[in-house]
Amino acid sequence: MIAIYCDRCGEELTEPGALEISPPGDGGLCVKTHVCVKCWNGLTLVAIGRQVRASERAGRLLTTTLSPDALLDELERDFAKVTKQRDELAGLLGMDTPWPITDVLAKLSDAADHLLRDHACDQHGYEDVAAARDAARAALARIKP
Repeated sequence: MIAIYCDRCGEELTEPGALEISPPGDGGLCVKTHVCVKCWNGLTLVAIGRQVRASERAGRLLTTTLSPDALLDELERDFAKVTKQRDELAGLLGMDTPWPITDVLAKLSDAADHLLRDHACDQHGYEDVAAARDAARAALARIKP
C-alpha cells in the first residue's frame, strides 16, 4: 500500500482527505497537493453561502471557529478600516481639492519641460529641475498607473 502524507502538516493520511490543484503555472503545469481532513477543516470557511479559502490577515489565521456572521462582521470592520485609510490618503494628496497633487506634479513637470526645452534654460541648477521633473513623473506613474 502507498503511504500518502498531508502536504500541509506532514502527517500520514489515515482517511480520505482532499486534493488541491493549483492554477496552471509556467509551461501549463499544475501542482497537486494532498491535504488531511484536519488541515482541510482549518483551511475552509463557509461564509455567505459559499466556501472561502482561509487567508492570513492581520497576523492570524482565520479558522472554522468563526461563524459566518462573525466572519462577515470582521470583514466589514476590515473594509471600514481600509476605506478610512483610503480617504485619509486622498485627503493628504489633496484629491478632493481643485488642485490634487497629481495635477500639480503633472503641471510642474510640463512647466519644467517648457523652460528646459522651449527656452533652452541652462541657468544654475537646471540639472536639478530636470531631475525633479523626472522624479515627479515617476511618482505620477506610481500614483496613476
